[in-house]
Amino acid sequence: MKSIKINKQNGFKNIFISLLIFIVLNMFAIFTLGISSVYGSFLLNILIISLMVAYICKRKFLYFESTLILFYVLFFIIAPIFQLKQGYLPNTFPINNGLIIRVNIYLCIFLVSYNFFRFILLNKNFDKNIYNEDLIVSYKTVSLVITIMFLIVLLIYIPDILKKIIFRTSEFEDNMNKSTSLIINKYFFMLPFFLFTYYLYIYKNKFKNRKVLINLVVFFLLFAFIKNPFLEKRNAIGPLYLTILFYLNRKKLNTRKFLLKLLILFIIFFPASTIITHSEYGLRDIINGNVQIIKGIMNINYSEQFNTLHYDAWSNFIATVDFVKNNGITKGHQLLGSMLFFIPRNIWNNKPESTGIVIGNYLINYYGMWFNNLSNPFPSEGYINFGLIGMILFALVLAKLGITCKKYFEIGGYYEVISFYITFHLIFLMRGDLMNGIAYLSGVIFAIHFTPKIIDEIIGVLWNKEPL
Repeated sequence: MKSIKINKQNGFKNIFISLLIFIVLNMFAIFTLGISSVYGSFLLNILIISLMVAYICKRKFLYFESTLILFYVLFFIIAPIFQLKQGYLPNTFPINNGLIIRVNIYLCIFLVSYNFFRFILLNKNFDKNIYNEDLIVSYKTVSLVITIMFLIVLLIYIPDILKKIIFRTSEFEDNMNKSTSLIINKYFFMLPFFLFTYYLYIYKNKFKNRKVLINLVVFFLLFAFIKNPFLEKRNAIGPLYLTILFYLNRKKLNTRKFLLKLLILFIIFFPASTIITHSEYGLRDIINGNVQIIKGIMNINYSEQFNTLHYDAWSNFIATVDFVKNNGITKGHQLLGSMLFFIPRNIWNNKPESTGIVIGNYLINYYGMWFNNLSNPFPSEGYINFGLIGMILFALVLAKLGITCKKYFEIGGYYEVISFYITFHLIFLMRGDLMNGIAYLSGVIFAIHFTPKIIDEIIGVLWNKEPL
């Protein structure tokens, strides 16, 4: 009887949260948007999101879907409404009610398609036994090899890294081409993230052991040294620190708590992080008092943040629809460049520019934009490649990624670390553009998932024994 009562209480809470989201967003849109057809197009997405919240809050480990909902609410509803209220879009594209309605309907189709694939067509049980958790448990020798690999690379670049942290110079990036920068930053410098999270996992019940604690502190300091706001933007370091934070609190989480905590973190810390990540100030300036972080946070106009290029995803989707109207779809050309991001341009002379740059140049040529390194949201990437069918196919791919994340959460162990990272990286992947989203994700997954397996295989061959 007690469990039935608790379930009923949770059910009422989930319904209440969904209704609250629906009412708040709906009223916000009603009083801000003057045109009923534009309001109606937002209402469609608000309705679907509210139904999704009611559904996922009753189920376990739907953190990936919670992050997708959060992105939709912030980037496709709240930010556009603020931008329309001020009378212009952050990417300089003129307000066009016809295109606004069209894009909102496309976003609705993408979300409905995702839910159809995720919860109806592909929602099947799986065999946990096919995942060999013993393999990950046995990575102690592998971790030593990875530590040596990282330290060798660190010794080469440590002078430039220190200069950038202290003085905020750009020598670190200037001394290498883009492909090399990706390999160093998004692969080799992700290895300490594996080492720290691996030790968190393997010694999760032994934190009072002095040797274990020293190892954890050392690996965290190595990780924090090369992954901090002075070296990386928030889209690169955010998922890493959120993964650590939520992994440490995973036993207290459920889908509803995850969604609410992530919403609070994003509303407060996402804008505040720009004080360091998007400034020219180094550690020396902070120590000297030239940067007052607390005062900067207190002076942030949070509503004004939604009118900046940090929230340009929706407006860039509108620009992409206009681009396709005038130039046609790219028939997979943009997708090919994103999938083969690792091939240098000096080898592939006709390698496509990222979609963000393509649309940025389009806006510069026709609409007075001054900047071409723009975002381009995931549904828009599907649209520019294959039109409406491409959007639906991209929803299918995202649904399969969501299923993989839930499987990893259910398996537990170190797979949870991998799944948490993919879940938080979804914000960056959804905002785009696709080339950068895939490049950043691939480097981390290769560093924390595939590299240990490959090294273990090599050790097995060299020691003339079966790899674990």
